[in-house]
Amino acid sequence: MIIVSNSTAQTLLPGQALTFDTVVWQSGGCNCRPNEYFRMNSPLIQLRPGCYEVTMSGNIGGTVAATPVQVAIGLDGSALPTTTGSQTPAAITDFNNVSRSTLIRVPNCTSSSVSIINNGTSNVVVNPGFTLQVKREG
Repeated sequence: MIIVSNSTAQTLLPGQALTFDTVVWQSGGCNCRPNEYFRMNSPLIQLRPGCYEVTMSGNIGGTVAATPVQVAIGLDGSALPTTTGSQTPAAITDFNNVSRSTLIRVPNCTSSSVSIINNGTSNVVVNPGFTLQVKREG
């Protein structure tokens, strides 16, 4: 299992992924071959074959009042629509929590990567402490 987070606020343009700079927790697997691989200051967590529960949670806001903003869990660079978390802040100082979870299967002899992507049409401000958690289920 791995949990990564960001320590500073980031403004994501449409299509851009959130960069993580903190490993909150990492466990499991042999040290030489972990199930999840993360390179510091990267938006991606690489996954080996298996089944994983992927969860995102954190506060987002916008750069324009009363404009919808959204983020989603990305798989290999493409947002998974069913994981979209959205909100419409009344003011640019308003931030609300979004949290979504999904199961991902990585077939044998392949690898995949997960990330958090702005899959909307407006800039998204992501507060510090937004987390991406990946837990191997099988």
